[in-house]
Amino acid sequence: MSIAPHLWLCCIVNFIFYASFIKQKGGSHDFGICCKSNIREKKLKNGVNIYNYLLNNRDTKPITENEIFKKKYIGFYGLSRGLSDSNKDKYFENMEKNKHENISFKNDKNCKAKGVFLGICDITGRCEISFASKMLHHLDSSFPIWDSVVATQHFKFKRINTGDLNMRKDVMWNLYLKYIDNFYRYMQSPDGKKIIKLFDDKFCAEISDVKKIDFVLWQDKQTKIEIPDEFCNQLI
Repeated sequence: MSIAPHLWLCCIVNFIFYASFIKQKGGSHDFGICCKSNIREKKLKNGVNIYNYLLNNRDTKPITENEIFKKKYIGFYGLSRGLSDSNKDKYFENMEKNKHENISFKNDKNCKAKGVFLGICDITGRCEISFASKMLHHLDSSFPIWDSVVATQHFKFKRINTGDLNMRKDVMWNLYLKYIDNFYRYMQSPDGKKIIKLFDDKFCAEISDVKKIDFVLWQDKQTKIEIPDEFCNQLI
């Protein structure tokens, strides 16, 4: 996964925690957030600008013709690490098609959204929940992104890498639905609300609460913020 999307959040954490640990009390447990103090503010601001660009320019022209959007998206989410050039073209063709399907987390997080996931699997020949979740997030930012830091390290969800591909598709999709449920329950918990408030107090950005949680947890690669067991996957 690309570092760029989330690095800028460290700037907020620097202001809040002065690059050290602060214990916040009042939730179901204590948590601390750390940040490397040598991250430059210029790079952080560049990160949020890229994210906002992607949010604001998805529909300005067909994605397949929007070379700036594609270049920023590829760098932002590290698509070059897992997709060939031809598969990246197919990925954006798929995104362009799906943006006209009115995929909505609130109204339909299962049928059409699953079609997005299966479409990415068909492109890559692999069970690609991570790249699929990133596309879903940019179709509706209420969809959480599955990645190795937030989903795996924090919420203890792991990819299924054994068995028949078709079987793994069904298992991984159901696992993603469970991850969504756990993510939202955590987001609505006292600790989740605390993270959102800290974010809002120090940074004015019109992004979903889902993304605010994602930003904070992703930069916490040392998992100093401990997710209570009730929100973690217990079948690992």
